[in-house]
Amino acid sequence: MSANVVMINADAYIGIVAAHARNVTTQTIKENDTRRLILVKLVLPSIMKKEFIDRVITSQENFCTFSIDVKGPNSPLLPSDLEYLDTTDLSPTHHHTAYYQNFAHVADNNIQVGMTPWQIRFDFAKPILDVLLSLSPALASEITSIFERNGWMFWLTDSGFTISPLNLYKNLKSISDAFLTWMEIRDKPLADICPQFATVKDSEADVVCVQ
Repeated sequence: MSANVVMINADAYIGIVAAHARNVTTQTIKENDTRRLILVKLVLPSIMKKEFIDRVITSQENFCTFSIDVKGPNSPLLPSDLEYLDTTDLSPTHHHTAYYQNFAHVADNNIQVGMTPWQIRFDFAKPILDVLLSLSPALASEITSIFERNGWMFWLTDSGFTISPLNLYKNLKSISDAFLTWMEIRDKPLADICPQFATVKDSEADVVCVQ
């Protein structure tokens, strides 16, 4: 005899759960739209100005502090732009730092001066990290594309984000990839690693070349 228990059927909650999912999704979209406006209209135009980047790179300390005030007198944001996100911490109360990092110490004399790795690291105060940098994959991709169009490599970090010249990154990566691949394949069979020897058998390497 099989047991039977009278209980609520799971299908009874389909409508409630669907409505909840719609509300969460809608709220997330609105929050991401707000982050996008803050980044694209206020933050990036401010910290990526030539004047500010010049200050960061040329300062004796190799860093500069800055603040983000979404409600300041010079803010391009409207009250309606900030409606769906708590932006209390995006004010001059918190100070953030941009660091110029030059990695000349990792390059020996064989590395050309123009190929010395360097980057600018933006560290934000902890209270604003979740507010400002909890980027959706789509928004992160859009921000990355904006930097790429202006010649920068962009990536997120635990404390903010970092940028480096895109061409420098590509050139160093190409050199590194070529070297590492060479080290991996250099002792493999001829036909596997060099197209010009595709028809040559390893035994033929014993043939003496006569001038």
